[in-house]
Amino acid sequence: MTAPRGTQLELITNGLRLERFPELPALLEQTDTRLVISVHHDAPEYKRAMQPVRELVMRWQAAHAIRVHWRGSYKHWTRRYHGYGSAMKPFSDGDQRASWSNCPAKLCVQMHDDKLWKCPALAYLPMQHAKYQLGAAWQPYLRYQALGPLLEVAAFLAREDDRRA
Repeated sequence: MTAPRGTQLELITNGLRLERFPELPALLEQTDTRLVISVHHDAPEYKRAMQPVRELVMRWQAAHAIRVHWRGSYKHWTRRYHGYGSAMKPFSDGDQRASWSNCPAKLCVQMHDDKLWKCPALAYLPMQHAKYQLGAAWQPYLRYQALGPLLEVAAFLAREDDRRA
């Protein structure tokens, strides 16, 4: 199976759990999908944590005809809030459409916690809240409902003719 002409499929990941998917390189090769490793920091500690990922990907490349791109994502990140930690506050202009229009990550649909999120920042906001006990201003954002569970969506799509017993 290959992508339609003029299309390049990419699987974007931080790579930290790739060892869980030993069948992935064969699938990447079979579907002509490029593996993109999103690098989130350039600190020495992070680089050390990424070394096993680099080694695994190099082994995959030696055994399979796959293309890999290492993307320094942190170089283009923007802040979607004011402050840090428990003092974090959301922007409060009240213009959701303008926020969506100006968001550089609006096309970065995120798969997290067996759900599909339109907004990467919202996907991880509950973790921030658990760590910092964010204030009341965050409650509307914390109520966001992602699409899921994805395992049910995958099972639905796998039922080709969708016959029910």
